[in-house]
Amino acid sequence: MTRKVIGPVKAYRPDIDGLRALAVLAVIGFHLDLNFLAGGHVGVDVFFVLSGFLITSTITQKVINKQFSIKTFYLQRINRLFPALLATVGATFIASLFVLLPNDFERFSLSSIAALFSASNFLFWSEAGYWDVSSNTKPLLHTWSLGVEEQFYVIYPVLLLLIFRTGINTAKCLLALAAIGIIICYFYTTADTSGAFFLLPARFFQFFIGGALAALMHEGTIQTLVLKKHARWLLLCTGLGLILYACVAFGNTTYPGLYALAPSLGALLVIMSGSSVIGQGYLGKIFLENPACSWLGRISYSLYLTHWPIIVLYRYSTNEILSTVEVLALLIASIVTGAILHYCIEKKFYASRFNTTDNSQPKSKNHPRQTLITLALGLFMAAISLHAWLNNGWPWRFESLSYSADDIKAAAYNRFAYFSKSCPVEKWPLNENCIGRDAKTILFFGNSHEPDGISFMQAGYPETLKKYNLVTFGTFNDCKNLLRKKQQWKSDNEHCQNRLNHLFDPAFVANIDVIVYSAHHTFLPHNRGGWEIMNDLKKINHTIKIITIGDYIETNTPCVKLLNETGSTASCFASDNIAYAVTNVKTQALYLEFSFLIDLYIDRLDHLCANENLTSCLSESPQGVPYSFDKHHISLEFSEMSGRLYAKKNPTLFSDILNEPITAP
Repeated sequence: MTRKVIGPVKAYRPDIDGLRALAVLAVIGFHLDLNFLAGGHVGVDVFFVLSGFLITSTITQKVINKQFSIKTFYLQRINRLFPALLATVGATFIASLFVLLPNDFERFSLSSIAALFSASNFLFWSEAGYWDVSSNTKPLLHTWSLGVEEQFYVIYPVLLLLIFRTGINTAKCLLALAAIGIIICYFYTTADTSGAFFLLPARFFQFFIGGALAALMHEGTIQTLVLKKHARWLLLCTGLGLILYACVAFGNTTYPGLYALAPSLGALLVIMSGSSVIGQGYLGKIFLENPACSWLGRISYSLYLTHWPIIVLYRYSTNEILSTVEVLALLIASIVTGAILHYCIEKKFYASRFNTTDNSQPKSKNHPRQTLITLALGLFMAAISLHAWLNNGWPWRFESLSYSADDIKAAAYNRFAYFSKSCPVEKWPLNENCIGRDAKTILFFGNSHEPDGISFMQAGYPETLKKYNLVTFGTFNDCKNLLRKKQQWKSDNEHCQNRLNHLFDPAFVANIDVIVYSAHHTFLPHNRGGWEIMNDLKKINHTIKIITIGDYIETNTPCVKLLNETGSTASCFASDNIAYAVTNVKTQALYLEFSFLIDLYIDRLDHLCANENLTSCLSESPQGVPYSFDKHHISLEFSEMSGRLYAKKNPTLFSDILNEPITAP
C-alpha cells in the first residue's frame, strides 16, 4: 500500500518542544498549588493531543515508505518510555523507604507495581480519584497519564493499520472517532467523574483529534491554509489562549467532560499554526522556539516523571504548606533531576520520534537484548514492591509505631460500624435493618461526614434510637451536578438519583421525624445543595426537626501520622498544622440560611475544647485513639466519645425536640 504525501511534513519541529514545555510547566505549577494555575492539570490534555499527532505522523510515514512493523513500534515505545519510568520508580522507592510510614509505603508499593505494568490509572481510579485529599501521600499518582498513553499505544497501531487497509479516508475516519469519543467523554463524566479523568475511553478523542490533524497534513489539506501569516497568528493566539484560559479558569470542579475540549482544541490549533514548510511566524518563534522552551520541551518527559515524587516526599517530610522559597526550590530541584534523568537514562535509550535523518534527534536503539534487560529489571522492581505491599509496608523500618498499616485500614473501615447497620434510604422500609413503615424515622444526611453523625448519636442515645428507623442517605458527595429541576431533584449520577427518588417518596417524607445533618465545611457555599434538599423536605413535612452537627478541625497532616512519628497527639492541633477550624460559625456564608431551617446546632468545638485556643481541644479518645486517621473524618472511637459527652450534658435532647422520654447513658 502506498499513499502520496501532497504537502511536505517537517521532520523536527522546535515549536512542538515549546508546546511540551508549556504543558509540563502548567502541570508542575498546578502540583505546586500555584493559585493562578488552578487548572494546570490540563497540561496532560496537551500531551495526549501531541501523542496522537506524533504517533500518527510516524506510523503513516513509515507505512508509506513500507518500513512499518508492529514489533518494532512496540520495541520503540518500550525503549522510549520504560527506562526513565523504571529509574523514577526505583529512585522514588528508595527515597520512600526513609520517608513514608508503613501504611503509606504499603500503598506506594502497590502503586509502583501498577506504574510498572502501565495500570496506574486503574489503581488510582479505584482508590477514589485524583482530587482525593490523600493525593499528597501518593508519590506516583502522576503516572496515571502514562498508563493512559501506554494503553493507547497498544491499541492504536492496529486500529490505524485497519483503517489504511480498508481504504477509508484516514482523516475523516479519525475525526469521526474523535466525535464519538467526545460523546463518550461527556456521558462518562456525568456517570463517573473520576473514571472519565483516569480511564482511556474518555480520553480517546484527544488522541484521535491529534491523529486526524496528522492525517490531514499528510494529505496536504492544512499546509496551504497556514502559509498565510494572519492565519498562523490567528491559530497560534487562539490555541494558546484556550490553553492558558483552561490553566487559569479551570479547577477540580470543572473537569473533565466538555471542559476537556478547550485545552485539546488549543493544542490542536497551536500544532496547526506551525505546520507549513516555513513553520511558526514571529510570535510562535518568540513564545515556543526560544532556547528555554526548546530545552524544557526536550526534557519534558523526564521532568514530568521527577517533579511529583519530589514535591510529595518533601511535603510529607515537612508537614507544611509550601512557602514561596520552597516552591522555587522544588521547581529548581525538579528541573535539575529531570535533566539528569533525561541525559543519563532517557536519551541513551529512546528511539527517534520521527522517521528522518535529522541529526537533532537521537537514533533508534531497538535492540531486543536491551529491551529484555530493561523488562527484567522492571519485573525485579515489581517483585520487591510486591514484597513490601504484602508485608504491610515493611514496618521493621521503624522501631515503634502506635498504629500499623493494618490498624489504620481497620480504623477507616470501623468508621462505618453504625452506618453499615442502618437502613439505606433506597431500601426503606423493607431492609432488614429497618423497623418498618409504621415506625418513626431519623434520617442521617450529609457529605462524607454522614457516618460520623450516626456514630455520634448512636453512642450518645442508644436506647432512644432503638425505637426509630435509622435511615442513611449515603452521602451526597457522589451527586454530580445536583440541581432542582421542575420541583424535582436531579443528579447525573444514577446511584445518587435513585437515592433522591426514594428520599422524596411522599410516604417516606411523611415518616421523617428528625434529620441529623453532618457535613464537612458545614456552612460553606458548596454545601448549599444539602441545605436546599432539607428545606424542600421540610416544606413537604412541616413537623420535621433538623439537628446539625458542626465541623471539628481539619489538619494539614493526619493526626495518626504525627502520633506514629512522635508517640503523642499533642501536636495534632498545633497552630501550624490546622488547615480549617471555625470558632465563630456566624461568620460563615450559609449560617444565616441554616439558622432559619435547623432546630438545633451542635458545636463540636464548644463541647470538646476548653477555650478558644484550639490546642486545648481533645485530639484523642480515652483509649488514645486519634480524633481522625486522615485529616478530618472523625474516628469511630472519637465520635462515640463525643456523643457520650454531649449526651451527659444534654440528656433530654430528643424529648426536648419531640416531646418524648429519653434514656441517656
